[in-house]
Amino acid sequence: MRLAFAVALPSQLLLLVKPILAQAARGVLVPVGAHVKIDTEPGGESVEGTIVAWRGDTLLVQPQSRADTVRVASGALKKLRVVESPALWRYTSPGTINFYFSTAIPRAHDVTSRSGDAYERLLLVGSKTELAGVNASTGAVQWSRKDLADIKNVSLDIAWNSGFGVVSHHDTMEVLDLRTGLKRWDSGSLSFVAARGWLPSPGLDTAILMLGRTANSATTLMAVDLATGHVRWRQDSAFTVEPKVFETSGVPYLLGHQSPIADSDTSLVLYISTDGPIRLDTRTGRVLWRGMALRGAKLPLPKDGYAAIHEQHGVDFFPSGDSLLAFRANDGASAWTSPRKFKNKVFRIAPIKQGLLGNHCGGPRWRSRTARGMCCAATPIMSRTKNVCWLSRSVTGRCAPWVRWISRKMKP
Repeated sequence: MRLAFAVALPSQLLLLVKPILAQAARGVLVPVGAHVKIDTEPGGESVEGTIVAWRGDTLLVQPQSRADTVRVASGALKKLRVVESPALWRYTSPGTINFYFSTAIPRAHDVTSRSGDAYERLLLVGSKTELAGVNASTGAVQWSRKDLADIKNVSLDIAWNSGFGVVSHHDTMEVLDLRTGLKRWDSGSLSFVAARGWLPSPGLDTAILMLGRTANSATTLMAVDLATGHVRWRQDSAFTVEPKVFETSGVPYLLGHQSPIADSDTSLVLYISTDGPIRLDTRTGRVLWRGMALRGAKLPLPKDGYAAIHEQHGVDFFPSGDSLLAFRANDGASAWTSPRKFKNKVFRIAPIKQGLLGNHCGGPRWRSRTARGMCCAATPIMSRTKNVCWLSRSVTGRCAPWVRWISRKMKP
C-alpha cells in the first residue's frame, strides 16, 4: 500500500509518494519546522532533525547535532515520523489567564465557505486584565474588553452556535456579540432588579428564557430575543414555588436544570421548580397546565444522572426518583394509571419503533444486539424481573402483547 506525505510551504503543497508505510494511502501534512525522524533504505543513514524545505525531489533536514543540512531523496525514504509539530501561532495575555475555550460562530456572509465549513472558530481568553476574542486560525486578537477583566469561567456562557455569549454577574446579565465583543443588551433594560439565570428555548427558536426579580414578582419569567433584547412575553405568576437557582463564585445560573422541550409548535415544557413541571404557550407565556403529580418531588437534575425529559406521540415523560411519569401534553392529565416504578432512577430514554426505551440501574445486567451491557428498563419501558424482560406501551404503561417474543430475543 502507498502513503503520501505532504510538505506545507508558503506558496505550494508538495507530496511525497514513496510507499513508506504499510497502511492505507492518505494525505498527511508535514509542516516546515516539524521535528522528524527519517529512516532510509537499507544501507542509508537515519536522520533526526527539523524540516527546512523541499528542493526538487529532495527533502532538506537540519539535524540536531550538525550545522549543515542533510538531503534525503524521496526514493530513499522508508519511514518518516513526526516527533513534534511547530506552533502555528502564539498569544501572550497581558495578565494571568483564568480560562480559555473555543466556540463556533456562524459566518455572516459566506454561509458554506470555501472549505465547506459554515462556522469560524474563535478562542475566548479570560484573564486578570481583560476578556479577549482570539482568531483560532491565526492567533490575532479580534477584540478585547477591559471592563470584563478577571471574570471566571462560570460567568461566561455560549448561547449555542448563535454567535452570542452571555456574561453573568451577581445580579446582572449582558449579551455579548462574539464577532465584535460589543454589548448587545443587558438585563437592566428589561426591568429586572436582579437577574437569576437563563435557559435556551427549545428547537430553532432564538429566544432565551430569563428568570429574575422585578418590582412585581420575585420569580418573573421572560422570553427575550437573543440578538435584540426584545421581550416577546413576560410571566409574573409562572411559579408558586421559587425555582432552584444554582450559584458558583457568587454567580447565579439555571443551566444545571433540564433543558426546556417543545411538545408542540406553540408550547414548551419547563421543569425548574419543585412546584412541578409547567407547560407554557410560547406565543404569550400563558401557563397551560402544571404537573401537580410531581409537586414537592426532587428535581431530576442531569448532574444526578437522570434522563432528559422526553415527548413522544403527545405524551410528556418525566423521570422522578425511581419512577417514570407520563402526562398528556394537551391537558397535563396522567397518561398512565400510576407511575412506572423501577429499582433505581431512569438515566436514559430513547425512542424505538414500539415506543420508548428507557434504561435504569439497580437490576441484573444483560446483553443484546440493541442494548449491549445496559440495564433493562422501558416505556415501552423495558425492565427485568428474574430472567424475563418485558415492555410496556408508552401511552398506557401496560404490558405489550409481544412480551414473550421480546424475552426470547434478549437472553442474558
